[in-house]
Amino acid sequence: MDDDDKLYRQISPKFFQDGTISSQAFRPLGGKTKLSLYNGLMITPKDAYVHYTETLHNQSDGVAEILVGSFTKRGLEVIPDGEGFDEHVSADFSNIIHSRKELEKVSRNLRDEAKMVFTKC
Repeated sequence: MDDDDKLYRQISPKFFQDGTISSQAFRPLGGKTKLSLYNGLMITPKDAYVHYTETLHNQSDGVAEILVGSFTKRGLEVIPDGEGFDEHVSADFSNIIHSRKELEKVSRNLRDEAKMVFTKC
């Protein structure tokens, strides 16, 4: 993928508070090392939202757009792996997952570079 390719991240209701996205939305949780995203070359933000909420039966308050380059410039590999569905992409945090301070810094920076492009309202 190219650095200017778009990725879409679902924003869980617990990570979207008072109109602000929490940095937790941009880091793997629960001991995982990869962050799940949608490939913007293959799906629109609205279709990603519909897939996530209606097909996968998950909750989302909306979709944030972030560029591949936001990850790669921080040394995070972006992998179009098609895990579970063709449009699935993973951002690999394994090189920083063990440094809480670095993980928090990177996730704040990613959050700051993301923008909401679709909301359920």
